[in-house]
Amino acid sequence: MDINQAVQILHEHYSDSCRRVFDLESKRNRQFLAVIAIAGLTLLAVKFPIVFQSALDQNRIFDFSKFPSPVIVSVLWTFFIVMSLWYCQSRIHVERLYVYIHALETEISSLLNSHKNFIYKRESEEYLSSFKVFTNSVWVFYRFIFPIIVGLAIIYSLWIEWIQFTINKIQIIHLIYDFFAGILISCIFFLAEYASILNKKLKNKSTNTNI
Repeated sequence: MDINQAVQILHEHYSDSCRRVFDLESKRNRQFLAVIAIAGLTLLAVKFPIVFQSALDQNRIFDFSKFPSPVIVSVLWTFFIVMSLWYCQSRIHVERLYVYIHALETEISSLLNSHKNFIYKRESEEYLSSFKVFTNSVWVFYRFIFPIIVGLAIIYSLWIEWIQFTINKIQIIHLIYDFFAGILISCIFFLAEYASILNKKLKNKSTNTNI
């Protein structure tokens, strides 16, 4: 196989990988908004149970008045778990795909450089070298600030539930389940961060190998 054929095959695979990662980014962004929404709804349901229950009762699709507030809160925690898991899965998948795309760009660029001075690194060096302040700020928000906000929302919600338990004596089973859900969500975000660290090490290892 000559260089032109190799570049053509790699370019087609690169284009397909870019389409996949862009679709996954859109999916991840929607799931990001879903996590924010469900975290906010959970906090509202815990902090203002009467108002939240009243708002649910005003809908004409389903009669939520049949369910006590602790049941609705536990259901929201369940959705919180699922949304967090989906979001973290998409986030890890996007990061891994970008590591792969960067490797493809390096390989294609090296093949093209054998003929002429050409840089084929739109998603790697070119992207990372432009608007560094903004891109770094977005990275910090996604990687650190957002998980911290989620963690604080979990702690605050569980703290309020504990206070309500000591005052209103809600069923202990709901309190235990909600605490378990909060811990599980925290573990999901922690493991996602750990996976991102491993992914970065893999990227650095790949870069050093290419060098």
